[in-house]
Amino acid sequence: MAAAALASLFLVSAEASAAVPLASHRAVYDLSLNETAAGSGIGDVAGRMVLEFVGTECDGYTLNMRIVTRFLLRNGNENIADTRTTSWESGDGREFRFSTQQYVNNTITEDSRGNAERGEGGEPGKAVLEKPERKEVLLPAETVFPVEHTRRIIDKALAGELMDHSLVYDGSEDQRPMFTVTFVGEKRPAGSVELPESIGDTEGLAKLPAWPVTVSYFGSEAERSGEQTPEHELSFLLFENGIASDVTLSYSDFSLEGELRQLAIIPQPPCD
Repeated sequence: MAAAALASLFLVSAEASAAVPLASHRAVYDLSLNETAAGSGIGDVAGRMVLEFVGTECDGYTLNMRIVTRFLLRNGNENIADTRTTSWESGDGREFRFSTQQYVNNTITEDSRGNAERGEGGEPGKAVLEKPERKEVLLPAETVFPVEHTRRIIDKALAGELMDHSLVYDGSEDQRPMFTVTFVGEKRPAGSVELPESIGDTEGLAKLPAWPVTVSYFGSEAERSGEQTPEHELSFLLFENGIASDVTLSYSDFSLEGELRQLAIIPQPPCD
């Protein structure tokens, strides 16, 4: 519902360093079809995304996410996709563990698990895939993991910067790090974003600013620097504590809207 080690791009101001901690929370989003490309064969899509994000900077961060989508095709067929992802990232952004299972019509189509670490002193890092077969992937020195990427976006937003370039590894995309371009929109002051009380624990969000954010994912740096279409995009309204609403997931032939339906803040002990 989601960093970097390039010092030239990671500019944290005094204001940015005062960012509030990332909130441990459980969020539920209802997914619906936004638009389809001509010839996609997709008639309708509906589903739900549930994510639980828990942790602190001293203990690391755990993310459990499940996305279930029901695709109705124009030829009358129906497919149900069920993706389950679990990951843990250390508070300093150096270590990352991940596992993903994907089912289509109750048949497993992906089962992967692995771990990764960033390099030290400008040296490359490494990801080790344990399932479905052992495989090692070299990670360029500037590679970062998802939580660190989120923190970088928030830092950029607080500093009034409008763009970020990062190389992000999350254990997906055929084990490739993805080049990302993030655009940060105009700040929405605290109290200016209205969320229905029926969603749940939204009171604290009223005290925080938020920014519209779009992250584009490219398979190579050459694609990122040109006019090529990204492999996929993620747009959302990002609050300072990392909670997102108004989500849009855009793929090559369709896009989904994700409406925040439930939100529960999960209390965490302060980091020592």
